[in-house]
Amino acid sequence: MIVNCHGHYLPRAATEGLPFYSEKWSNLELQLEGMAEAGIDRQVLTYPLSDPDFRLPLPEIAQLTNDQIGAAMRQYPNKFIGTAAIVPFCGMDAVHELERAVGDLGLRGVSLATSYDGLYLDAEDLWPIYAKAQQLDVPIFVHPAVMRPLGYEKLQDYYLLHVLGYVFDTTLCIARLIYSGTLERFPGLRFVFSHLGGALPFVAARLDLAYQIFFTRDPNRKVNKVASEYFSQIYLDTTTTDPAAIRFAIEIVGADHLLLGTDYPATPAPQPFIEAVQNLALPEEDKAKVLSGNAAKLLGEE
Repeated sequence: MIVNCHGHYLPRAATEGLPFYSEKWSNLELQLEGMAEAGIDRQVLTYPLSDPDFRLPLPEIAQLTNDQIGAAMRQYPNKFIGTAAIVPFCGMDAVHELERAVGDLGLRGVSLATSYDGLYLDAEDLWPIYAKAQQLDVPIFVHPAVMRPLGYEKLQDYYLLHVLGYVFDTTLCIARLIYSGTLERFPGLRFVFSHLGGALPFVAARLDLAYQIFFTRDPNRKVNKVASEYFSQIYLDTTTTDPAAIRFAIEIVGADHLLLGTDYPATPAPQPFIEAVQNLALPEEDKAKVLSGNAAKLLGEE
């Protein structure tokens, strides 16, 4: 069994006329063909509404996206797993849409971006969403921001927004969620960060050391333990073709907290991402966890 936990879907009405999106983003029949070719059994459909150039109002896109994903899950119950698109900084409307998407439509999670024009996921404005997600027992899938992330002005050349900007923004988002006390405040929350969590595996020790050097002497600190002790609430997806990077991520967060990701259909072919996991020198039990077992537990599919 192979479950791709980093797939994308947006309605045609939202993507029409925008250059980045291909027909596959809105055509699930085409996605099914690509899944079959790659050997993907199930695909998690996600997308955070952080694009600045959508043609429709974001609340309308959120409702339309959730309605269509819900319909896809009913039509293909063994193929697609949906997550709720919401507009996070719009008060209780986001909470109500999340509740509708999960309770009425059967979606299994929620999609957010790492930041929204400078606002990160540790913002207290998002606490009602977190409380509802914790109550509903659904994970939060976090994708890098495309709406002016940190350093946006310096990322416009050489495709650096996609090459490096996504990595930096994801890493910053995770650090803020930990140090702000957000994960401690909502211990039942589970976050899934795409692209191996940015640079998290490579700075994990630095995050712990920072607590020992700075936070233990800060009477106003909002956490009382090192960063790595919060990793139990964090999952990473494997959207990379670098086996060494995946092995290192497993060393840091453990095989139980890694999920297969391919970024399909943003990426042209999912196979290299799957093969990067399949070819790892890991016990078969751990490979099975990454390829499908962890997803089944996280999404209540067992």
